[in-house]
Amino acid sequence: MGGGGKGRVIRVQDREGRGPYRPGFSKCWSDPVGAVCPPWWDEIGETFHEAHSRFAGNYHWGCGFISFDQLEAWFSRRELRKLDSLGFGLVTLQPNIVIAETPRQIVFGVREPLHGRPSIKLTSELARAA
Repeated sequence: MGGGGKGRVIRVQDREGRGPYRPGFSKCWSDPVGAVCPPWWDEIGETFHEAHSRFAGNYHWGCGFISFDQLEAWFSRRELRKLDSLGFGLVTLQPNIVIAETPRQIVFGVREPLHGRPSIKLTSELARAA
């Protein structure tokens, strides 16, 4: 995909700018009966290494959603509550570059670090209205 950014992206992340998918960490918050969400490289039909070779340039990379409908399809309300209790919040940002977009998620780069951005609680009224 590449090229310029899209409109607003919604992302679940902690204060350090990290998303909730880390080796061994998903079991701390994921609902075993929740939606099965494949990695973005599977969704676009590439191997892990092929997909990650797209990360070029001086960007901070992340995955997120272009709508609250996508967010709600990815995370259950129970998962959002658990992530909230673990210090995660919702941030919105404007990507500088998009390297992949699927019906479920978007993979993007921003020039400014992902950490330090204002966030809202995942259990706020806005998150519940997702």
